[in-house]
Amino acid sequence: MVKRKIAWEFYIFSAVITLFILFMGIYAGILLSKGKIEELKEELVNLKLKQEDLLFELTILTLDKNVSCELLGQALEKVVEDAAKLGERVSLYETTEKIKDASFYNLKKDYTLTLIRYWLYMEEIKKSCNRSDLVSILYFYSNKNCNSCLPQGAILTYMKQKYPQNLMVFALDYDIELNILNILKKLYGIGRVPSLVINGKTYEGFVDIEKLSNILCSEYKLC
Repeated sequence: MVKRKIAWEFYIFSAVITLFILFMGIYAGILLSKGKIEELKEELVNLKLKQEDLLFELTILTLDKNVSCELLGQALEKVVEDAAKLGERVSLYETTEKIKDASFYNLKKDYTLTLIRYWLYMEEIKKSCNRSDLVSILYFYSNKNCNSCLPQGAILTYMKQKYPQNLMVFALDYDIELNILNILKKLYGIGRVPSLVINGKTYEGFVDIEKLSNILCSEYKLC
């Protein structure tokens, strides 16, 4: 009888210890996740400050177009590069973090809106500065059931490295619920992922490196 009582006490004690360790693991994961979110939020704030700076520079175009166009091109290239790096961190958090902070999806929406604003700024610079050498790509991807999205992203990264001053890629999550994103999908006829919009022209489905190279060389003279 005594042995049976000791056995039950041992099982209960083991269960309590296991639950405690599990709870502490979950709690530590939540704290770690929250810390990563705070870092992403800080980077997004910095990115939005640069966006405000770029908006003022766009306004100055009306005062001195020749000087401002050169400065704007350099500024845009830098901030889009920073935006792409932040996008990689956001995507990494989403795909690897098991315990996501509750504010993550709002942060991703905010980041997406920031990215779309940069794309609009680029289109304005192309128009105002007559920059036919600049090519923009809207890349619609999904982290859900899209086997071709990862290789498509890798191809775009390679092409961006090949033409760093002329090609700018804006990666947009197809699944995010934003009115502006829905408008863009409808405007360009995006019904599946991956899909690319290159200078306003839609290419649905996976675009391999050979086809993308031909498009950029033959239609936009980047070669």
